[in-house]
Amino acid sequence: MKLGDKNLLVLTGTISGIVIVLLVVSLFGIYKVAFEQQRQSLIQTVKDQASLIKTSEGLNADNWQNYLHHEAESESVEIVLGQRGDRVLMVLSNRGGYEKTTLVRVPFDKPFAGPMKEALQGLSGSMVGFDYKGVKVLAAYEPIPELGLGVVAKIDIAEIQRPYLKTGIWISAIAMALVALAVVIVSRLFDPILRRLEASEIRHRTILNTVVDGIIVIDARGIVQTFNRSACTLFGYQPDEVCGQSASLLMPEPYSSDLGDFLQRALRQGEHGDEAIVLEVFGKRKDGSVFPMSLAAGQMKIDGQPMLTGIVRDITESKQSEAEILAAKEDAEAANQAKSEFMSRMNHELRTPLNAVLGFGQLLEFDNSNLNQQQKEAISHILTGGSHLLQLVEELMDITRVDSGKVELSMQNVPVQRVVSEALLLIKSLAEQHKILIDAPSVCDIQLRADELRLKQVLVNLLSNAVKYNREGGSVTVRIDNLEPGWVSITVQDNGIGIKTKDQEGLFEPFNRVGGSASTVEGTGLGLTISKRLVELMGGKISFTSEFGKGTTFQVVLPTATADQPEHSL
Repeated sequence: MKLGDKNLLVLTGTISGIVIVLLVVSLFGIYKVAFEQQRQSLIQTVKDQASLIKTSEGLNADNWQNYLHHEAESESVEIVLGQRGDRVLMVLSNRGGYEKTTLVRVPFDKPFAGPMKEALQGLSGSMVGFDYKGVKVLAAYEPIPELGLGVVAKIDIAEIQRPYLKTGIWISAIAMALVALAVVIVSRLFDPILRRLEASEIRHRTILNTVVDGIIVIDARGIVQTFNRSACTLFGYQPDEVCGQSASLLMPEPYSSDLGDFLQRALRQGEHGDEAIVLEVFGKRKDGSVFPMSLAAGQMKIDGQPMLTGIVRDITESKQSEAEILAAKEDAEAANQAKSEFMSRMNHELRTPLNAVLGFGQLLEFDNSNLNQQQKEAISHILTGGSHLLQLVEELMDITRVDSGKVELSMQNVPVQRVVSEALLLIKSLAEQHKILIDAPSVCDIQLRADELRLKQVLVNLLSNAVKYNREGGSVTVRIDNLEPGWVSITVQDNGIGIKTKDQEGLFEPFNRVGGSASTVEGTGLGLTISKRLVELMGGKISFTSEFGKGTTFQVVLPTATADQPEHSL
C-alpha cells in the first residue's frame, strides 16, 4: 500500500499534534519556572526599594514624589510609588528612568492599580492583576506605613510570555516540518512492505470470496467472526447478519445444542496437532430450510486466540446420487441373484437330459454294428452337439460364479513349468488333429502366485484357441519370462489367421467370437471372457496383439511367488 495524500496528512497531523502537545507541556513547565523566578525577583526588588525609601533623609509625605531609586530592567518593568488622596490614587512611575517620572491620578472606583491598593492597605506580597493603566501584570507590592505610601514592582505578563510564545511557534513549526519529513521518509522506506501487505490482504480476501465452498471462522465461544460470499449464498444470510452471532444460528437441532461439545472437541484436537474434524451434518438456511452439508473444521490462532475455520459444502446432490447408486446397486444385486438362481436351475434342468442324451449316444456309438452310415453320422452329430451344449452350460455357470463373486480361489506358489506342461498335455490331441506343431518352453524353475486349477483353465483356453484358429501345419509357441521384479509372463503365440482390427475391440466380451456367427470354429464365445476375469481375480492381467493373416499373441502376467507367502483362499 502506498501512503496516499490523505493517509500521509492524517499521519503527519497526528504525530505533529502529539509532538506539539509535548512541546507545549515542556514549554509551559519552563514558563512556570521562569514565572516563579520573575515573581521572586519582583518581591526582592520591591522590598529593597521600600527599605531605601524608608532610610532616605528628608523624605516625608509631602515630598515623596522625588524619591524613586530603581532603574527599569526592561521596557515593561516599572517601580511605582503611590499615595491615597481624596477619592484618587496618586501614582508615580519611573518608566524610562529617574528623569521621566510621571504622576498619574487613578480614581478609586476604577478596577485598576490593584497591587497598589493592596500595598496602601498595609499588605505585602505578589499577584497577577491589572495595573493603573489597565494592563495585566505580575506585581509585587510592599507598604510604607510610616509615610502612608505603597511601592509596587511590576512587569507585563505579555513581556514574560513573549519569548516562550515565539520559541513555541518556532519549535512547533520546525517539529512539524521534521515530522512531515520523517513520515515521508518512513513511508518511502516501508512502501514496498506495505504494498506487499496490501497485495497479500487483497489476495486472501479475493480467495476467501471466490472459493466455491463456504468458509466460516468462529472463536472459542462459537461466535462467527468471518462469513465468506459462498457461505452467504449457501445459508442466505449477509455477513453483517451473522458476524457477532452464535454459529448455532446456522444449524438445526440437535446440532445447534451440541455446538459447545463440538467446539471443545475441535479445540482439543487442534491443541494435540490432530487432523481436522470432518463430519456430515445438517445446516439451516435463513428461510428455515434444512440441507445436508459436509463440515471440515480445523484450529488456528489469531493474536494468540484459538479460532476454528470451518469449510462447509452443500452435499444434497451427492446424497441424492448416493441414494440412486445404492438403489441401483440393490437392483443389480437382486438381478444378479435372480440370474444366479436361474442359471443354477437351468444347469440342473439341462444337465440331466443332456447327460442322458450323451450317455445313450455313447452307447449307440460303442455298439454300432447294426447301424448304417447315415445313422452313425447322426449319432456323431448328437454327441458333438450335446458336448458343445454341455460345455456352454459349464462356461455359463463359470461366468455366473465369477460375476456373483462366488468363485473360490486357492492362491499358492505354483511352478509355472508344471502348469504349462499339464495344459499342453490336455491340448495335445487337438493339436495333432489339426496338425499344429507345439513349441514348448524350455525347462525353468520360475514360480508365480495363482490358483493352479484356474490358471490351467486359462492356459487350456488360450492354447485351444491358438490351435483352432490356426492354419493346417501351423505352430504355437509358449514362452515363460521373468518381467520387472515381482511379475511373471506366460505368452501363447500362434502364426494362424490372426484377428481383424474391427474384431479386436470387445474381444473379451461374452459371446464375442472371432469371425462372428459365420465362424466354422467350434466354441461358445465365453472362454476369453472367463479367462480375463479369472486372471484379474488372481491379481494379474491379460492382453493380446494380433495382425490379420499373420497370427495372434496372448500374454498373461501374474505376480511372482515369494517364500513367505502362505496359501490362502479368496
